[in-house]
Amino acid sequence: MIFSNRWRVILSLTILFGFGLACWQPASAGPTSGLIKDIGTLVGHNYSNPRGINDRGWVVGNSRYINEEGSTVLRRAFLRHCLEENGDYNVLDDATCTMIDLGTLGGPQSEAVAINDWGEISGWAMIPNGQVHAFLIVPVYDEATGEPLSWGNVDPDTGLNDRMQDLGFISDGPQTLGLGINEAGNVVGGNTRAFPGINGEAFLNFGGEGANVAENYRMLGTLGGDFSYAYGINEAQEIVGGAQTEDLERERACLSYHTRDRCKWCSRNLVP
Repeated sequence: MIFSNRWRVILSLTILFGFGLACWQPASAGPTSGLIKDIGTLVGHNYSNPRGINDRGWVVGNSRYINEEGSTVLRRAFLRHCLEENGDYNVLDDATCTMIDLGTLGGPQSEAVAINDWGEISGWAMIPNGQVHAFLIVPVYDEATGEPLSWGNVDPDTGLNDRMQDLGFISDGPQTLGLGINEAGNVVGGNTRAFPGINGEAFLNFGGEGANVAENYRMLGTLGGDFSYAYGINEAQEIVGGAQTEDLERERACLSYHTRDRCKWCSRNLVP
């Protein structure tokens, strides 16, 4: 499948300072072109943060309501989905783009972090007891065209999305964060003993049916330290992330390769 790649999300003040509105900029635009698009928030919210984008120009992130005291009262995962027109996706046209509330796993907060070209989304969401679990949303597809039709129904009272699959938790960390996804629907991230920090071990989840069972997880280890996390994965299941070194004083970028029989952080750090 070939999609337009004319647009890219920019890392604006929303990323650097943790607040603001999600924005767009054409990839060909220069630094002074001023072609930046405010894509807004969910209804009733006043801040948004983009976290991921696919080749169709669909954006995922979180939309928040922050009160006058500066406290986040509500945080919800969103998808900005644009309809195809004449073989292209006009991401600047609000008439063809919709901001979709992706809901939660029954708790008060969620965030979508990554999306692939099939529209599959990974991220994290709170369950009713307040713990955070990684999630995977596989949309409902049109049988004739293969295009995504829906990313689930959100209960207005609980926030529960009936298409949001709870990936559970593994190892010694009772909470997990989904941080990346590839075109095969494999999810990577990290587990944690104390949200929002990542102080557990990087993981790979193969996705698909029954993704929350232990057999679908592979723990990726560390560089000899106490923690690691995985942020990105490609089609060859090569995974990039960070890990603490054996002396417990440094954190290094590193690369992992994986098969179902073997997974290991490479001995060569990406940062000397």
